[in-house]
Amino acid sequence: MSRNVYLKLKSVFHCCNNDEADLTDRCYKIRPLITKINEAFLQWGVFSTFLSIDEMIVKYYGHNRLKQFIQSKPIRFGYKLWAHCSSGGYCYKFSVYASKDNNSTLGLLQGSQVIINLLEDIQNPNDHAVFFDNFFTNCDILIHLKSIGFRATGTMRENRTDKCPLLNSKELSKKNHGRFDFRFDKNGEVLILKWNDNKCVTMGTNFDTIELLGKATRWSKSSQQKLSVPQLNIIKTYNKHMRGVDHHDWLVGKYTTRIRGKKWYWPTSLSCLDFRRSVAMFYLKLGYIGALRKRNVHGVVPDVQYDGNNHWIRRTDKQRRCQFPDC
Repeated sequence: MSRNVYLKLKSVFHCCNNDEADLTDRCYKIRPLITKINEAFLQWGVFSTFLSIDEMIVKYYGHNRLKQFIQSKPIRFGYKLWAHCSSGGYCYKFSVYASKDNNSTLGLLQGSQVIINLLEDIQNPNDHAVFFDNFFTNCDILIHLKSIGFRATGTMRENRTDKCPLLNSKELSKKNHGRFDFRFDKNGEVLILKWNDNKCVTMGTNFDTIELLGKATRWSKSSQQKLSVPQLNIIKTYNKHMRGVDHHDWLVGKYTTRIRGKKWYWPTSLSCLDFRRSVAMFYLKLGYIGALRKRNVHGVVPDVQYDGNNHWIRRTDKQRRCQFPDC
């Protein structure tokens, strides 16, 4: 296919019939394409036990009403996606954030509704454990996931603990690293704890335990050295399996697709493919020059070889240097 043919097809390519589209959906132009991609991702089923849910940002600098600006993210401008990945980085399902969904059937928060939408295609919830961050976590979603069979753990914001009587963060932060406080709700079977790390971390789970599994290394300001602090089982499990979406972003970032934007002067980083290609070309050229030297052929750059400055080597105690000044 020639370039002109490709550009012609690209200019008339559409994913949706406008006459049959749901105009209330801000992504109706690409909704059929997103559905097909998710079906392809799920064609082998959800084969991982540990799953993570988080947001992704697709870099884009052009003009589009779906573009988001998030100042605290490494990629500040782009499309915001909700992603559901395995702990190894495989994406099972994603959705584009278009607007806040106020049509929650269960009266849950937006983050909770995102979790339910991403997990609705899983047929055997009892075989999976889900991990997410404090944007999604609250007591209601943990109880709801427990009722439908999902094991779930997530960090929590202190105003979403349903007034759980835990130690105040100021009081807990004055204690040694590794100290914690917890409460267990027998009705909803939800465990909420607060752990003193470099700062206090609040977590909630509907299946995990607080048994001391191992140690973690932390820097102590008082003693000015690294110390081993006790780490709970729930913390270790969460840190091990939560970074699935981040790992997926890392893999995708190796071969990113450039999307042309209006701000062409914004620099773009070198992709892994281009970097590897440049390294390979360097070593190929190095081998070629080495072969020329074996045949007593000059491998010097012509600009230096024929500049008429007589670059003769002189012997010194340390290394050989050119006799021409400032060479």
